[in-house]
Amino acid sequence: MVVFDLENFKEVISLIDSMQEAVALGIERELKKPKQKKKIVKMDRSFIQEVSGLLQGKWTVDILWMILFLENPFFNDIRRALPEINTRTLATRLKSLEEKELIKRTVHTGKPVRVSYKITKFGKGLTFFFFPFGIYVILERNKKRNESNKKIDGVN
Repeated sequence: MVVFDLENFKEVISLIDSMQEAVALGIERELKKPKQKKKIVKMDRSFIQEVSGLLQGKWTVDILWMILFLENPFFNDIRRALPEINTRTLATRLKSLEEKELIKRTVHTGKPVRVSYKITKFGKGLTFFFFPFGIYVILERNKKRNESNKKIDGVN
């Protein structure tokens, strides 16, 4: 279920097609270079693994979203917002996100000691790049749903 009003993201939606076209054009140019296809197949794909590794692990994206939208939440705020996650997994994912410099951890002294989390500029940028993917998925699912409804209604 989508809770965002897609109308608020019309600028992002309008960019999706041009982003895809730009990427396709870049890949096409790259593949036109002599012997480039073989080089690409044999290349060091560590950058792909690094990028995908940033968001790897169940709950990682959910936790980033919560930190972004709750604005500097404490550990228990995140836990309450994601009741399906257990405490150990949450702590592990938070530590991983901090090590990847996607979030910053702040310890607040006092009784009890509390820990809050803030998304870093890098984490926010990554999350903002991830958002168009989500919108794309929503739009494509809506298209398929509408096509299915047309077929059910006898309209092709």
